[in-house]
Amino acid sequence: MKWVLLGQRQASILESYLSILSWSKGLEKEIGMGYNQSIVNFQGKSFVPIEEKSMIYSLVIRQNPIKFIDKLYLNSKKIAKLLDQKNNTDYLKIFDLWIKDYTYFYIAKVSSEKYYQDKATTKEKLKIEKWRNDEALYSVEWLAMRRLSKQFKIPVKIIESCTLNEVNIIINGRPLDLQTVKTRLNKLWSLIQTGSNIELVLEDLNPTKEQFLKNIKTINGKVAYGIKGKIQGVVGKDILVEIMTTPSMVPQMRKMKAVITNEGGVLCHAAIAAREFKIPTIVGTKIATHILKKGDKIEVDTKKGIVKIL
Repeated sequence: MKWVLLGQRQASILESYLSILSWSKGLEKEIGMGYNQSIVNFQGKSFVPIEEKSMIYSLVIRQNPIKFIDKLYLNSKKIAKLLDQKNNTDYLKIFDLWIKDYTYFYIAKVSSEKYYQDKATTKEKLKIEKWRNDEALYSVEWLAMRRLSKQFKIPVKIIESCTLNEVNIIINGRPLDLQTVKTRLNKLWSLIQTGSNIELVLEDLNPTKEQFLKNIKTINGKVAYGIKGKIQGVVGKDILVEIMTTPSMVPQMRKMKAVITNEGGVLCHAAIAAREFKIPTIVGTKIATHILKKGDKIEVDTKKGIVKIL
């Protein structure tokens, strides 16, 4: 079987478990097909069979992202309402909505770029951009996690190191061997999905062979915001290189000569921030963080989307 990288987002064991359920059961419900196999490791790298990715992508790209963005906001309100019931919080329902959130996000993310470029009205474009930068949209989920931690007197870090099955044991008041969960802290781990079964193993699994990167001196990406002329700078000093950016990084981004990311397209956070604050930015390089090291002197051409190591 040939595997392909689906994406990379640093997440806990619990979050990754929920993501796998969203890619399998969630997508099956929404578009009629979900991933039957997947692997997620501690680095946040997620892998799926290349054939499945191709078929699912072709179904997802046809969707209207506005529909799923609306569902995300509706879910947020539903979770907030469940959290208002402080004495009898239905955590199982909250986790069910959380899985749906990941499903809706995946569909909206994949379908929004083409829709944004080809079909979206000005009003819809503003809605898409707001959603992509709305960190508060998911704050209710983390409030639920903190509430769960306080109610059952278990640290959030321990809960995040559980599988969903183990969290269900906690919620139902049954005894769980927390010492076993604690042994996972600061260790390598991977989740392996085969059909409806999800297995946790304490090792770093990567089913694809790492690309030979040693001699690569030039990187290509998409221009999110460009300027005339080439920019020279030092990685980690005046050039920011990240897998992806978040709203909390904006103050740092605005101090940089340029920003480069592995992930993203015209609607990722880095791209939207670049256009808003006029920050020279190249996104979607796939390998920038693997190639560019702190202290490297580089040249950034934001007209052509090319980065060179000098």
